[in-house]
Amino acid sequence: MIHGSRKSRIISGISANVFGQLVTVAVQLAGVPLLLNYWGVQYYGEWLLLFSLPAYLGLSDLGLGTVATTEMSMCLARQDYEQAKRIFRGSFFCVIAVGFATCSLFSVLAWALPWHDWLNLQEITAAELSTAMTLLTWYVFFAIFLTLLLGAYRTIGRYAHGQVISNLFRLLEFAALLAAVIFGGGVVAAAAAFLSVRVLYAGFVWLDIRHRAEWLRLEKFSFEWPTVRPLLPASLSMMTVYLGQNFMTQGLVTILGIMLGATSVVMFSTVRTLCNFAKQVIGVINLSVFSEYSISLGKQDFKALRRLHTRAVQAVVGLTLVSVIGLKLLGPFVLDFWTKGRVVAEEPFFSLYLGYIFVNSLWLGSWNMLLGCNRHRDITRTYLLTSFAVPFLVYFGVRIFGLSAVPLVLMLSDSVFSLVVLRKTLELLQQPMPEFIRQTFALPRLKLIER
Repeated sequence: MIHGSRKSRIISGISANVFGQLVTVAVQLAGVPLLLNYWGVQYYGEWLLLFSLPAYLGLSDLGLGTVATTEMSMCLARQDYEQAKRIFRGSFFCVIAVGFATCSLFSVLAWALPWHDWLNLQEITAAELSTAMTLLTWYVFFAIFLTLLLGAYRTIGRYAHGQVISNLFRLLEFAALLAAVIFGGGVVAAAAAFLSVRVLYAGFVWLDIRHRAEWLRLEKFSFEWPTVRPLLPASLSMMTVYLGQNFMTQGLVTILGIMLGATSVVMFSTVRTLCNFAKQVIGVINLSVFSEYSISLGKQDFKALRRLHTRAVQAVVGLTLVSVIGLKLLGPFVLDFWTKGRVVAEEPFFSLYLGYIFVNSLWLGSWNMLLGCNRHRDITRTYLLTSFAVPFLVYFGVRIFGLSAVPLVLMLSDSVFSLVVLRKTLELLQQPMPEFIRQTFALPRLKLIER
């Protein structure tokens, strides 16, 4: 049974996400200056490079976590609890098996390959690098372990509960990191702190979710292959999304580190963190309505789908515009105070990056709806292509434009992708473009969300 009404679920989800964004802001505002102070710019920049490598292992869930969560939500909307149980059990064991095999292999490669030479590290030793990479690899494994469990909170209408748990453990991870650094620890101690808290996090969620719904208990081991196999095309498409996101996000850090050095990585990462405040505001909206798309489609309620999509797009673009204007006015002062003058908002990079954030918001609301309905397969190839093209173009662009090449390339790729996403979205919604535009520019009424 899905807990609560649509209105209560969205409101509680927004509240939980606001709390999550406060946690994010607190962690980022406190973390960057403290790490810069205790580690210095060079060592901190090398930590960022190191941390980016195991992040690619998150792809080893095959995208099955998100796709299975969406399918379970649609099953519960039809009150098909037995099918939801089979999807949960089969998907969970598939994700764990593939994730464990991948992380085990990467742990061996952390010691077998000359990562230290490839990354041209100066302060982190080869032994520290291999040890920290191994610890972070298993940190990522437990993130894979948690993917479907946290998604299950969505399916039963307890998304807000899951978010509160997640963010409380994020605070605990951050506290453990700071303790390790303040007491003189380096990257190995930091990685060990992250892993220790993540293990506790996984254990807590495992016990908690078993008591939330009877069908979420895993009484026996089974891959449920006949049930899981039909999900693989959508899940592999989702994996290409994660691949594109990781390649673009972490790839940019790696390329800038190789081309411009660790100092430029710190500058780029710090400015990106500040500017991504606008994206975090978007997340408050998108994450709160994600499962509602699944539920509405499961009930074949296209009127609710269109209404949710329109209001989400309005909220995402409007809040992003306000955030970008605020960051343009106050960002340089915040950045100077935040880093004690170590990182500045260089122009035109800073303004161009804010422009990219706004262009990015034009398609995120619609993209979220496609993901929430498992209707993303047709455009993931386009997303993957543009994601791979971005670091490639940046590699050549930084030679001419420096850091400003990054937002210029990102704006170009997002402008193209916006048109692709909107066309696919309106096809699913069975909604003509003129009607969508008219509704998007209309002022929303007070009563937006019905039961």
